[in-house]
Amino acid sequence: MQAHAFPARQGWRWLQAGFRLWLRAPLPLTSSAMTMLMCLLLPIVLTNIGPLLTLPLIFPLQVGMFLLCSTLAEGRFPHVKLLFACFTKARLPGLLLLTGVWLTGILLCSGIALAITRFDIQAFAAIAAKGGDIPAGTQSQITKLAMWMALFFIPFNMATFFAAPLIALRKVPLFKALFFSFIACWRNLAALFVMLFVFGILGDILPSLLLSVIGGLSAPIAGMFSGFMLMVLVPVLCAAYFSCARDIFGDWPTP
Repeated sequence: MQAHAFPARQGWRWLQAGFRLWLRAPLPLTSSAMTMLMCLLLPIVLTNIGPLLTLPLIFPLQVGMFLLCSTLAEGRFPHVKLLFACFTKARLPGLLLLTGVWLTGILLCSGIALAITRFDIQAFAAIAAKGGDIPAGTQSQITKLAMWMALFFIPFNMATFFAAPLIALRKVPLFKALFFSFIACWRNLAALFVMLFVFGILGDILPSLLLSVIGGLSAPIAGMFSGFMLMVLVPVLCAAYFSCARDIFGDWPTP
C-alpha cells in the first residue's frame, strides 16, 4: 500500500471535489450527514452517560459517510442505509478497537501535558466558577498547556485520521493502519492544512460575519441561515475527506 504525496494547493482542490460530489446528490448526502449528527448528539442530550455511548459510534458512522461518498463517486445512488454499513461483525470489532486506542491516546496525551505543565485543574475550576478575570499566572499556564497538548495531539490525530476506513474497508491491521495514516498525513501535511484551514474560513469565519449582520436584521432568518450552512458544510467536509483519501490511497472498495 502506498500513500501518494500532493502539493499544498491540492487541499483546495479536495474541497472543490467534495462540493462537486455533494452537488451530484445533495439530498441523500445531507440527510445522511444530519442522521449521523443526530446519532452522535442524541445520546449526549438524553442521558448522563451520553459521551460514553457516543464514542463507539464515531468511527462506524465516519466510515458509513465514506461509503456513501464512494458509492456516489462510482455513479450509484447513495442509500442512507450505507451510513450503518459498518455495524456488522466483519467491520465493527476493528473500529471498536480503534475507538479504545483513540480514547486511551486522548487520555495519555492529556495526562502527560497536564503533568508537564503542572496545571492545577481544581484551582482553574474554582476561578471559572467565581467568574471574573483569569490571573496572569493561570493564563500563562493555560497557554503552556495548549502548546503541549497540540504537540501531542497533532501527531496522534495524524495516526488516526485515515485509520478507520483503512481498517474497515481495506482490512488493514490496527497498528499498520495507524502507521500508514500517519505517513499519509505527514506526506500531505501542507495539503491537509490548506483543506482544513480553508474549510475553517468558509465554515466558521465567513458565516459568523454574515450571521452578525443577518442577526441584527432578523433572528429567525439568522437561525434558518445557520441551519442551512450546517446542512451544507457537514456533507461537503465528508465528501472532501473521501476525495482526499481516494487521491492519497487510490480507489476504495464499496458494498
